[in-house]
Amino acid sequence: MSPDGTRIVFVSDRDEPNPLTCSLKNPCNTELYMVNTDGIGLTRLTDDPGQESFPVWSPDGKRIAFISTRDKSFGVFMMNADGSEQTNLTNDLAYAVYPAWMSGGSQIVFLSLQDGGFQFYVMNADGSGQTRLDSGLPPSTGSGEGLIAWLEDIGSYQILFFPKGGDSWQTIQDSGSALGEFPTWSPDGAQVAFHSNRNGNMEIYVMDANLSELTRLTNNEANDMFPAWSPNGSQIAFHSNRDGNVEIYVMSADGTNQTRLTDNSASDCLPAWYP
Repeated sequence: MSPDGTRIVFVSDRDEPNPLTCSLKNPCNTELYMVNTDGIGLTRLTDDPGQESFPVWSPDGKRIAFISTRDKSFGVFMMNADGSEQTNLTNDLAYAVYPAWMSGGSQIVFLSLQDGGFQFYVMNADGSGQTRLDSGLPPSTGSGEGLIAWLEDIGSYQILFFPKGGDSWQTIQDSGSALGEFPTWSPDGAQVAFHSNRNGNMEIYVMDANLSELTRLTNNEANDMFPAWSPNGSQIAFHSNRDGNVEIYVMSADGTNQTRLTDNSASDCLPAWYP
């Protein structure tokens, strides 16, 4: 949802000509669309053969960062809120995903294989000044020349990639490597929250923006994922399968007071705060 609460950007394959041929190895062509929160004014923002996904609004609502495969690899792109001036910010990086805006709108944090393993990087909103953040993650053995997919099996997650020219899926966890994903800035820009499987399953972590400290916030045998900061930075919402299926939880920003918010047999996931 846009910062002013009037518009929603979403991903859809509604214009895919041959949806029955889509598969994990050959995914559908997805594009970005925008609609007013009253359901009026549907607009298609992107139109190219690549896959567009993961749109995130700038804090002022004037720009949208997103992921695209239009240049033969996953890259972080930027466009104006009306879809104009679409620009590749990460260009020749091997693999770049999951952009997240810093609260002031001047910087973006993202995940990349630039140095041969999944690591976090930060850059200015125009793509300049790309700098690696030391999240303490060991290098992964995944290749940026493959497709990354999330698979959910009875509440447990696997992260798979299909190497270019390969004939089978490979599992990043089975390679002995760790992964940190879904970075998100705290409202004051002092910390980055993310989930990681560095200790065997997905947990929520935060690291200081100045790299001075890394803290694990959740600690159980379940998968705790997709952190979302409250607007005032005092709490973090996330989803977890710790009680048998995926539900929404909230905790204080230091990891205390973890509380279940939803309780039903369906999967409740991917929380997002509204100011």
